[in-house]
Amino acid sequence: MHLRLFSVGLSLAIGLATAQAELPKVGLKPVWQGLELNRPLWLEAAPDGSGRLFCIEQGGGIVILPKAKSGKERIEFFNINDRKPWVENEEGLLGLAFHPNFKSNQKFYVYYSQQDPKRSVVSEFTVSKSDKNKADMKSERILLEFPQPYWNHNGGVMLFGKDGKLYAPIVQSPEKIGRKTIDASARYRAGEEVEPKILIPCTIYRKADADVDPTLAAN
Repeated sequence: MHLRLFSVGLSLAIGLATAQAELPKVGLKPVWQGLELNRPLWLEAAPDGSGRLFCIEQGGGIVILPKAKSGKERIEFFNINDRKPWVENEEGLLGLAFHPNFKSNQKFYVYYSQQDPKRSVVSEFTVSKSDKNKADMKSERILLEFPQPYWNHNGGVMLFGKDGKLYAPIVQSPEKIGRKTIDASARYRAGEEVEPKILIPCTIYRKADADVDPTLAAN
């Protein structure tokens, strides 16, 4: 019995040592030293093969970082600073997601805060036809707005799933912001039914390709 326990223990120890030996070495080193950014929140690579990295600034900007990690030149891609999305600590421009077919349709989505009334906004934009490094700020199409009773816990991270749909966070509980409001807003803005089994608490499950009937989209 003791021999059997010893054998099991030895096997576990050898397995653990082997697993630890196979772990890659991870280290940190500074990049873009000297590059000035205002409260950077998120880094996203454009899925178009360009190798461009886009960085969200909480105040309302998205900048393209230099390809050279030693570079200091930033390119302004997107700017809604004048809308003042960042008023309280956890508000602001909080999310960015590129359409899976970004290379061909040039669509991207942002998640940001607005005031009076306090709310979160999910919008679609397209890239300028004359400059691939600039967003067409006149192309905004608001897909969804929902109230935020508090300035904190506003979420922001948006991700496309393997199912080709965009997941956008609510974070505040549906009870606090009103499930009926969410349902009605989602149906009106996106022109699609949001079934209860799909509207997961604290998460909105949305259709990725937002090419819906324009009559149902916000002006």
